Amino acid sequence: MVGASEALAKGEVTSVELTGIVLKNVEQRNSRIRAVTHFSEDLALAAAQAADACRGVHGMRSGVDGIPFVIKECIDTADTVCSSGLPFLRDRVGSRDADVVKRLRDAGAVILGVCAADPGMFEPRSPAVTHPQAPDLTVGGSSGGSAAALAGGLALGSLGTDTGGSIRIPSACCLTAGLKPTYGRVSARGCMPLSPSADHIGPMALNAADLPAIAAVIDPGFALTTRRPPGAPLRIGHAPAYWRDAAPETRAGIKAALDIARDLGGLIREVQLPDPDEVLEFHASIFVAEAAAFYFKEFPEHLEDCGPTAQIVFDMARRQKAYEFVQACARREEARRAVDATFEDVDFLIVPTLAVAPPARDATVVSIAGAERDFVSALVRYTALFNQTGHPVVSLPVNVVGPGMGASAQIAGARNCDRDVVAFAATLERELALNFDRVLRI
Repeated sequence: MVGASEALAKGEVTSVELTGIVLKNVEQRNSRIRAVTHFSEDLALAAAQAADACRGVHGMRSGVDGIPFVIKECIDTADTVCSSGLPFLRDRVGSRDADVVKRLRDAGAVILGVCAADPGMFEPRSPAVTHPQAPDLTVGGSSGGSAAALAGGLALGSLGTDTGGSIRIPSACCLTAGLKPTYGRVSARGCMPLSPSADHIGPMALNAADLPAIAAVIDPGFALTTRRPPGAPLRIGHAPAYWRDAAPETRAGIKAALDIARDLGGLIREVQLPDPDEVLEFHASIFVAEAAAFYFKEFPEHLEDCGPTAQIVFDMARRQKAYEFVQACARREEARRAVDATFEDVDFLIVPTLAVAPPARDATVVSIAGAERDFVSALVRYTALFNQTGHPVVSLPVNVVGPGMGASAQIAGARNCDRDVVAFAATLERELALNFDRVLRI
């Protein structure tokens, strides 16, 4: 995306030309990938023409000016079907843009349409979407349509949501990049909630280097989210509890990232994070209570239409006691304080996004270190912590072992230090210099 933006600024390409390339890819590839659910060629080209005209008079408005985007279908996009993947909302048309979509449009972005999500965002699978490079593997979810659209050349930027890992998991599965911002920094108005205390909206792109331009638009204070003085020593933490179950290719990728951090002058420290299994316990308790509270109130007549994973969530919520929810919230506060304390000693954490390579798209269980885990808990095992603590975290590839196959790291930082986190992730990406088979070249 950065390269396309630079080409637009220099007049080497127009937004109409760029949008035309992407629309052609949608026409040729989306019937197979099925990442984009609704789009309008006429509206997209009209927006591209307007972006070109404005740029000709005023110059580039932002780093997303003239860039083709798709939006996850749970984020309202005006005059477009926004169903959140739910069959009983298949005819729901957004009456106005969500705040984040409006900010993108105002910054000159070209909104092509919306992309697929898991029904109600309940699962990290996106079953209807096919991986562009590895059709037998899952694209992850629930922002799987966003990641697959990027990997398949159907857009250069996207917005996703993340409640337990739903930006980072698809980014890991599709070898793309995504940012879960600090909780509350990005407006959620106009987005379908799931678990409001853990819901985040964030940018997704092919590369970590593309994320700052999007983040600066959807978070007006992004430029101020830094605390590292120039030239300050780099302090990097890694947590054994988030290594021990990881597959060899994942460990190799994390080691490569740590080695680069050390080569950059970083001081590598072992830190203790809340145990991932304990995190899953209180994450699940809070998640099921909040999700059920919303769906029981808003869609009481359609609970059976929300999919099998939602039924498990609703059943768990019905059985849960009030004191168990209160205890879970207290455990979350303990975890938040523990992670805050960790960032007094280190600037960034480097931990895996997934313990294993992307599973098969129809898998129901995933083997981690010889133990079988259900699909959902296996994929959110390393990601749920930062939803509950609210810290900013970027997911980016750190190892590639085959088409659509590799390992991804999470780069996490202190709350409200999003700019620092993204900058460090982009540095790691540049130094890793992984070789990808990118579909779309500009």
